[in-house]
Amino acid sequence: MREIKFRGQTLDGRWIYGDLWHRPYAKDCVTIVSFMEDTGTTGGLEVIPETVGQYTGLKDKNGKEIYEGDIVLCKIHDKEYMGLVEYTNTYGFYYLSGMGRSDTELWGCNEKKVLGNIYENPELMV
Repeated sequence: MREIKFRGQTLDGRWIYGDLWHRPYAKDCVTIVSFMEDTGTTGGLEVIPETVGQYTGLKDKNGKEIYEGDIVLCKIHDKEYMGLVEYTNTYGFYYLSGMGRSDTELWGCNEKKVLGNIYENPELMV
């Protein structure tokens, strides 16, 4: 069973990881509850809703966790492709889009490497 956790960028530009807490009564307010290493406590920080991405349960070749919104270099049959990690409700899996070929399931890549994310590195997808 895969670990369920989320990533989001705080209003001051930091990335935090943890459980997602959405307050339906607070419009456009999303909080990620995380362990704060600097204080040794657990707390919640508001994040920019558009930057929230769920952990795919997969890691790249360097052990880095792969999240929705990451830009990944993917090796398929000795060819390299770059794509954006997205989730499809239709089929229920994570895939790479914009690879210059048909989109593919993320788990179908022989080798994966996270290059950045669409929020900080949009120029990678041009």
